[in-house]
Amino acid sequence: MVNLLSGVESTELFGGEVSAAMRRLIEGLHGAPAEQIVAVLWSVTLTSPQSLAAYYLLYKFHAGRCELDEAEHAAHLGLIASAHAAGLNENWQMVQAGDANFHAPGPACFWLFTLKALAFIGLRRGERETATQLIAQLRQLDPADHLGFGAATVRLRRHTMSKQPAIASLADDNLAAGGVAAVDRALSATWPTNRR
Repeated sequence: MVNLLSGVESTELFGGEVSAAMRRLIEGLHGAPAEQIVAVLWSVTLTSPQSLAAYYLLYKFHAGRCELDEAEHAAHLGLIASAHAAGLNENWQMVQAGDANFHAPGPACFWLFTLKALAFIGLRRGERETATQLIAQLRQLDPADHLGFGAATVRLRRHTMSKQPAIASLADDNLAAGGVAAVDRALSATWPTNRR
């Protein structure tokens, strides 16, 4: 399965193929009630905390149901689990670009992807300051935007400019003409980027 924004094969985010047992468990949940899906995935995180795919499925499932508190909680736990697996600091603000290869398949890539998920969840929760800090960290660790955090940047800027119709119109025009990267470049002069 390929992530539509980043073009990254999702199994690469977890460091390769998901275990056969985890795959069977996931396939067994097809069509199951939401409560059963959540119970099974949370139990996987308790019995096999190194199974990064379970955290991913949890935060995607909860976010898709607009259960943003639960999505954020699952993403935070996934961030900690992947930090341990990648040898990174548990405090995401302390992680530096040279601490790991964030673009090679594995737990460091999953960590970065989950940081992006937390930025999106923060935006959906209306937590602009938190999202800004997460996006700044993503810019530092992935300046070429391999995982597609630029979409979060555009969303944050559009949220900030929602009361400025002329700038929002500029964003819409650039998005239609050249995608997320064009909007990001066009808005750079109108909205200061929080860089470290």
